[in-house]
Amino acid sequence: MALVVDWQVYYEAAKKCHDLAGALRTADKPLHDMKNECAGMAGDANGCKQCGEKYDQVAHDTMQACTNLADALTNFGYVLYAAGYNYGTRAGTDPAPERPTVEAISMYKVTIPSSVGSNGNGAEQSRAGHDPGVRGLHTR
Repeated sequence: MALVVDWQVYYEAAKKCHDLAGALRTADKPLHDMKNECAGMAGDANGCKQCGEKYDQVAHDTMQACTNLADALTNFGYVLYAAGYNYGTRAGTDPAPERPTVEAISMYKVTIPSSVGSNGNGAEQSRAGHDPGVRGLHTR
């Protein structure tokens, strides 16, 4: 017994894949837009450097996974469009399916700047106008 599926079901599933990929890219875009703002935020003191390196790895892997998932959904949508088109034209359905537009997607590699940076000069205070409420700061 053969499974008979209307070609339009393939097209509907393909559109849902593309819509989901678009929604994922929209949700992920703010992270990609602000990634440069995290450069050097962790400093390079012992402990901070290791924390920054772990942050870099996790942030990169998370953004790359979201990108890969959106690309996979887009490509799978194209596969579904092609399957629906082939099925509909071979079966001679009326109406015939519209030929889908398929675009190549280049593989996007996420890059982020390192969150490990210099600790700088630390807290500095001027001798004149010293705020007596601030105590216990190490001055360099």
